[in-house]
Amino acid sequence: MSLRAKIANELNSPEMLKFLGQMMLALGIAVIALRPLIFAGTPYLWGGDYNTFWAASWLAQHDGLTQLYGTKMLENIPTLTAPAPPWFYPPPMLLLVYPAAWLPFIYSYAVFVGLSLLAAIAIWKCWKLERLYLLLLLAAPVTLLNILYGQNGLITGALWIGGLLLLPKKPFIAGCVLGLLVIKPQLIVLAPLLLLVSRNWSALAGFVFSATLLMNISWFTFGPEVWLHFVSNASGVTALMQTGSVIDVTKIGSLYMAARMAGDSHIEALIGHSLFALLAIIICCHLWSKRDVAFGLKAAAALVTVLLITPYQFIYDLTLLLGAIVFWYQTTGHKWRGLDRFCVWLLWLSPLLAQGMASTIGIGCLPAILMLALWQIAASQDTGTKPA
Repeated sequence: MSLRAKIANELNSPEMLKFLGQMMLALGIAVIALRPLIFAGTPYLWGGDYNTFWAASWLAQHDGLTQLYGTKMLENIPTLTAPAPPWFYPPPMLLLVYPAAWLPFIYSYAVFVGLSLLAAIAIWKCWKLERLYLLLLLAAPVTLLNILYGQNGLITGALWIGGLLLLPKKPFIAGCVLGLLVIKPQLIVLAPLLLLVSRNWSALAGFVFSATLLMNISWFTFGPEVWLHFVSNASGVTALMQTGSVIDVTKIGSLYMAARMAGDSHIEALIGHSLFALLAIIICCHLWSKRDVAFGLKAAAALVTVLLITPYQFIYDLTLLLGAIVFWYQTTGHKWRGLDRFCVWLLWLSPLLAQGMASTIGIGCLPAILMLALWQIAASQDTGTKPA
């Protein structure tokens, strides 16, 4: 065995992964513990993005939903110490966050983070994974970012991964779980396409059922006017993407934003992103259309492709990559090549790499990382375990 192979095996041994996971978890806890001292007086110290959820909840409970949709910061919300970022989510998301304002902001934020972690741990338990996987989940940079921002990445990740886990044996229920992603439309568009390509009609029926049910509940709960405001606000969201105002563009890891940071116009960036997304969809759909490809590879490819196709993709959505890594490892882990291992490390560290490079040198590296991983996953079909 060559020296390079020995080093690679050592870096990916359970003992080394456990050590690195413990170190990263300790670092994450230290960041959370020391944050009040380092950033004393910062208005967005905790849950800078959760402000939006809490503000939306307060407006919904005080008949203020007409103020919700727009492209400006949400101001004059009682007890919030800083304006909340604009609300871009569809009405079904209001059903999820409606109880938020029942508690004062800091307690509500803590409960939300706790429930999000419980959702991620529940997936780990259902998957019956080793404790090492739980350690690497809790220590992952994307987990820390979701905690600090107060974002929903762990919840949407649990829905996508949970739906894929259920798909082989309980397709209708799996479709119902995937349909709940209607709370975040940019992450749901790939699901029905893959169910169509794989001709999984039972799962597709479950998907349509739960998505339609959730939309109807929000329609009757909040009224049709809220849906009209959501649709009319779409052009405003596009404008914000073009200008980068209000939104922290370093959190966006799509090829569209990478091209914009490189100096391309809106149209040029959109065309480039669309072609890039089309390539990713073709690769993923090709895998899902083949019956002799291991389901784990299909699932891993789907979780990576979801993040490649939307221009409105934020780094806290990269929780999906944790599921992609596990699906990929369980299928072909014992036959990984050097480049595969390198891709996995890139995926795990991608939130730090993406936001770090975007903030410091203005380069969006995430699309290249994701496409490299998708390509390697597709290439693994020749070595992966075949389905029975």
